[in-house]
Amino acid sequence: VDFIGDAVMAAFGSENPESDDALKAANCAVEMQRVMEAFSDEHDVTLAMGIGLHRGPVIVGTIGSTQRMKYGVVGDSVNTTSRVESFTVGGEVLVTEEMRVALSDHATFRGPIHIKAKGKRATLTLHALVTVGDLEVPSETLPIIPLLPVHFTASWYAVVGSRVDEVAHDGALVALGDGAAELRTGAPPEVHSDIKVHLTEAASDATLYAKVHAVRQEGEAQLALIRFTTLGKGAALLFEHHLNITQEIPLAKLSTTQEIPLAKLSTTQEIPQAKKKS
Repeated sequence: VDFIGDAVMAAFGSENPESDDALKAANCAVEMQRVMEAFSDEHDVTLAMGIGLHRGPVIVGTIGSTQRMKYGVVGDSVNTTSRVESFTVGGEVLVTEEMRVALSDHATFRGPIHIKAKGKRATLTLHALVTVGDLEVPSETLPIIPLLPVHFTASWYAVVGSRVDEVAHDGALVALGDGAAELRTGAPPEVHSDIKVHLTEAASDATLYAKVHAVRQEGEAQLALIRFTTLGKGAALLFEHHLNITQEIPLAKLSTTQEIPLAKLSTTQEIPQAKKKS
């Protein structure tokens, strides 16, 4: 297990690979989401994390010099796991096709979705984990909450990595639900991309960050379904005032880098000799 910024990376089977490493990683991911939900309910807060799981070869061992040494996991599988996690929203567990195959006898999934990831030539095929054995991912079994009509004038900006694009796009939030909204705009953002939204009618800190889940055409406009990842205080108060929707500020999102089944997790497995991180 390693802490990388705001992410936690866990590798399963790096020392002693076993046939059920992928299943252990998936069980760990589901339990993490269940514990997070229980903690939020107990303390009346809204905390959420996204988890990515991948399976593939990695190099494992002590890296460094006599002045500074560290046991670590490196390889393309680690990078893949990190990319998978970056496409999650709070409560989700996304797995690669390699993990889906390894878990096919034990789990159910939603999807697939196809994405282009940074640094990857081929398109990644991802699936959302729904159940593993008798365990259910809490966010996948919640009832669908309908979006209620609203109208908040807004500007949105594409987010690439840690950089917010300077180009502002006009739009409006036209529907709102608990943790999600629909953004009407003439220039639609890319599906699975991250965006920053500024609500022009609200007071200070009326910003939010979100991930785009889907885009559909309505007349000459485009409607983007977005899931919130962080809410500024002004945006949260505005939403609560209009719809009595309680949002925690900010909505926490754990990143996890893993590979090898991993935890927070991206998981990489297949350990010819190495183990993977996520």
